[in-house]
Parts: sequence; structure tokens; C-alpha cells
Amino acid sequence: MTQITFTKEDLSSPDVVNFDAVLRVKDLSGFFDRNNRRLGAMLSVVANTEAHLMYIAMEPEVLITMKKSGLFIPGDPMYEDSTQKCFNLELVRVALLLDKLARMIDPEAVIEVDFPPMNYLAGKTLYPFFKEGQEFFKEIDNKVSVPLSEDIPRELDRKLNAYIDFVFPPKNYMMGLCHWIWGMKKMILRYGFNLDWKSPSERNPGVIFD
Repeated sequence: MTQITFTKEDLSSPDVVNFDAVLRVKDLSGFFDRNNRRLGAMLSVVANTEAHLMYIAMEPEVLITMKKSGLFIPGDPMYEDSTQKCFNLELVRVALLLDKLARMIDPEAVIEVDFPPMNYLAGKTLYPFFKEGQEFFKEIDNKVSVPLSEDIPRELDRKLNAYIDFVFPPKNYMMGLCHWIWGMKKMILRYGFNLDWKSPSERNPGVIFD
């Protein structure tokens, strides 16, 4: 993947920086494996929230930069203030989701999630994720050959479905969302548990799902 190193000057220029927040994940228990498979499971969750994932840095700690989603009306203070409040709440929700996912994958996992200031990125090497996410996951698969099982324990499936309800609240369901949900579930099982789950669309190639 392409590497980008931001300078302090870059971070102070709105013409260069196109993200709104930095999320930092500290691994305090050896949760992240050296092939980044568990990180791949985490990124699949972040990419499916209302905070658009833009860049990642993986060493020595995980840094994720995110951008506000939705419409933005420059010059409207009331709208901008409302958008910022919603975005801040979503950042907190994302942090809680990552902590919950880590403990679901490994009950002994201890991670710490916080939000360092933007200038913390100065000198850090980041990787564009928004446009190159597929390459990242291909890279994970190519690093190591991990045997995948198709036997999904019923209790794990129940826990994961309940977790997905936190990521995608059922009240927000809309047409076509099932494909996002299945894609995220597939990646969590693949990179978090080494399980090859087949979505309903994969099991029924002649059926159209909305």
C-alpha cells in the first residue's frame, strides 16, 4: 500500500488534511497478531460506521483517522455544531465497539482506545485505507496461509449477531444494508476467528437480496 508521512505543516493545512479525528488503539495484552488479521477485523467494523475510515498506521500503535459522513453545509454554524456533536458521539461509539470486539475475539484482550490531538500524526507513516482497503485485506491474506474452518459455533454466531445489532441498529435498517452487514460479519469471522462464513447471497447465487 502507498505510504504517506504527514508533516506539521500538512496537518495545519485544510487543503491537505481531509479527515476530522484521530483514534488511537493501544494493545496492552498482545491482542494484535503480527499478520494484522485481528486488525483487519477491527477495520471492517470502523469502515461500517458513520465515521468514514480514511488512513491507518499500524506500528508501534494503531492509528485510525476518520472523516465526518453525511452532508456538510459550510457557513451554517448551527448545522456545523450539530454535525460535530453527532460525530463526537459516533467516535465514542466506535471506541466502545472496538473494545467489545477485541474482548469477543479474545476474552483476555486488553486494549485502550483514545483520541490524541491531530498534530500527533506529524512524522507518522500512514496508509490510505478509504481507496485501498481491498489491497490491505489481500495483503493480510498473502502474509500467511491460515486454514479456515466452515464450522461456526452456534454460541459465537449468536454473540456476533448481537454485536452486529450494536454496529447497525435495527431501527436504521434500509434496503441493501444486508450486504454491508454480511460483508462485515464475513470479515470478522475470517480475520478474528479463522472461520469461512458464507453469506446468504453466496449460498444462493441465483437469488437477489435487498
